[in-house]
Amino acid sequence: MKKNQRKRKVIAFLFRSPDREADEFKIGVLQYARPAKDWAFVQCAANNICEDLRRRDGYFDGGIGEFGHDTLWAAALDAQYPVVNLYGGRDFEGLPTVGVDDHAIGAMAAQHLAGLGVRHFAYFGLLPERGFSKGRERGFALELRRLGFGFNGFDHARKYPLRSKVPATHVPDEFQLAGWLQSLPLPCGVFCCDDMRADWVSVEARNIGLRVPDDIAILGVDNNPVHCESSLPRLSSIRLPARRAGYEAAKMLDSLIAKPRSGKVPRILLPPEAVEIRESTDLLAVDNPNLVRALKYIRANAHTGKLRVPEVVAQTSYCRRILEAKFRQSLGRTIFQEIRRLQIENSQRLLRETQDTMASIAEAAGWGSASHFGVEFKKITGMSPGEYRKKMR
Repeated sequence: MKKNQRKRKVIAFLFRSPDREADEFKIGVLQYARPAKDWAFVQCAANNICEDLRRRDGYFDGGIGEFGHDTLWAAALDAQYPVVNLYGGRDFEGLPTVGVDDHAIGAMAAQHLAGLGVRHFAYFGLLPERGFSKGRERGFALELRRLGFGFNGFDHARKYPLRSKVPATHVPDEFQLAGWLQSLPLPCGVFCCDDMRADWVSVEARNIGLRVPDDIAILGVDNNPVHCESSLPRLSSIRLPARRAGYEAAKMLDSLIAKPRSGKVPRILLPPEAVEIRESTDLLAVDNPNLVRALKYIRANAHTGKLRVPEVVAQTSYCRRILEAKFRQSLGRTIFQEIRRLQIENSQRLLRETQDTMASIAEAAGWGSASHFGVEFKKITGMSPGEYRKKMR
């Protein structure tokens, strides 16, 4: 049967690596396609992606995959059927793309580590041509600069031989990494471009006697359980919207199949979802026991809605004026702003992960009424709770 005579659309999954992230992408694609679309999916062989992109027999109606390398990108540009790229880390031109906002990932990392109370920061990244790593580093640097801090970067492009001669998972020389870690002022917040590198840093830190998180707090990206759950201590990580990216890619492909693109090539960059906090950053890295007691009390009670500043002050030996000064000096915000920050974080998590009503979320996050919740949420985030939920889904 000729292509234009059949009803069912055949969609190619063009993923080279059958890993957890690719599976999450596919779930998002399927959530868009079923049951509304009559699409059949074909998983193309990992070693045959370029050949499948170059097919001229009209078998595929569309394709979705990761085309982060030059040869794959060139083959995708030459495809005779519409394809959508699920890789946002390089500024290639000409191909419809859905990816993650690496600058926003870096900014989220800076905010999380600065919120712990540390005043020294470092970044562990990849080769310069690995665009996602450099994008995360830039976002990290810009947000730290806005907060009044700098950082120490470990750019092991200088440590690597040519990329063509090195496996992608090559571990940097342990003495170079150890020397860098030993040079960092402590306590230090270390942001790593992904969970694999965060795992390397954690292992090497223990080898040279650094305590995690007491001396260095380590944060990765991807929330990959292979690295996050097996590391000692377990790794905190920034969770990315892989399923949502798959959903948006399928939606984009659907529109391209219906009406082939003309003019501007569509590109969507999604923000990161949240920091999944585990032991590697579960630390209030301040050297003031009164401030630690106050922060721990806020963490435990911010969601109740009954927490007031005088109650926080009562947990310490300071008067309110001194405690406020310590908060501003160490965290750059007031006691009330810290309470509000945690309420907002909890509200965002509930909006992303549950179907609860606004009234239920307002009560669970300590806002009282849904109307008060809506006003305060928009004042702080710039969007209403409903707009945030829609954007994140």
